[in-house]
Amino acid sequence: MATEYASSGEYIKHHLQNLTYGELPAGYQRHDGEVLTQATMTFAHGAEEAKAMGFWAINVDSMAFSIGLGLLFLFIFRMAAKKATVGVPSGLQNFVEWVIEFIDNSVRGSFSHKNPLVAPLALTVFMWVFLMNLMDLFPVDWLPLLGSMAGLPYLKVVPSTDLRLFGNMYAGEMIFILIALMFGGSWIMALFGGALQWAWAVFHILIITLQAFIFMTLTIVYLDMAHAEHH
Repeated sequence: MATEYASSGEYIKHHLQNLTYGELPAGYQRHDGEVLTQATMTFAHGAEEAKAMGFWAINVDSMAFSIGLGLLFLFIFRMAAKKATVGVPSGLQNFVEWVIEFIDNSVRGSFSHKNPLVAPLALTVFMWVFLMNLMDLFPVDWLPLLGSMAGLPYLKVVPSTDLRLFGNMYAGEMIFILIALMFGGSWIMALFGGALQWAWAVFHILIITLQAFIFMTLTIVYLDMAHAEHH
């Protein structure tokens, strides 16, 4: 897919552009030369149009993937809970029990008060951040290609690059995109790029897990401070 762009710069800019929906003002000249006769709600084609939409524009791809991954988390854990057994656990049940035990130990170690909502909240933060970060491991061209086939001009698939984790995840996403450019060169560069993709993906798994753990821990610590009398 990288070979479809005139330059590597265009390829990078396209993959870093959100699918933004908002209102363009009357009189605005769009990317195709059209001048709007009235304010229009539409999808932005490029960063300039997204900027012109102002504060109330929404990044549809970030919202869609965030909500979808949240629902996926609920579905997986609910399915594991419904199929839980006291006998030999399945692989899914074993994984879910391990995660819950890990969260429970973290809460016991950092939260000195009693509140039944803290552990479920910590679990939600950990899994949701982890799943959003995990989207960065998808090959950079696959989902945007499907989006373009569906008529979407842009599709940015890592929601956490548009949230508190912007700096960290933006850098990781940029490295994946730069490596992907190597597949447009010779077969030697493609093989080297494949090795780099694998190595960076392995390292990235550690990064996204650590970030999820840090945000979960910060949530627990802040709630512990909020429960203290002097706060």
